[in-house]
Amino acid sequence: MTSLAQIREKWLKPVTVEADKIEGEDENGFTFGFDPSNRRKYEQIMRLVHYSEEPEYREAAEKGEGYFCATCHYFTQNMNTSTGYQCAKYLFPDRQEGCCSAWERKE
Repeated sequence: MTSLAQIREKWLKPVTVEADKIEGEDENGFTFGFDPSNRRKYEQIMRLVHYSEEPEYREAAEKGEGYFCATCHYFTQNMNTSTGYQCAKYLFPDRQEGCCSAWERKE
């Protein structure tokens, strides 16, 4: 029989799930990949706009070197999303090192 203390301990223990990386290539040869943690319901739109994010590009994205979400007009910060950022055009949780086919330069 499980005690009340054991049940409480189980509930309070953070659950860590290793996210699987989604990768693929569409009919136009565009390769996409992103960490879908807490973003499964946005997966279809992210694929349609060819959203991609690679953690190894984080440093370049933070410096604004390249066509990354961090330099895009639609990139919004301090949002109450799973990533803390959001694409204002497609309304999905975003990351600075992400990019997609709708990128537009910030003015």
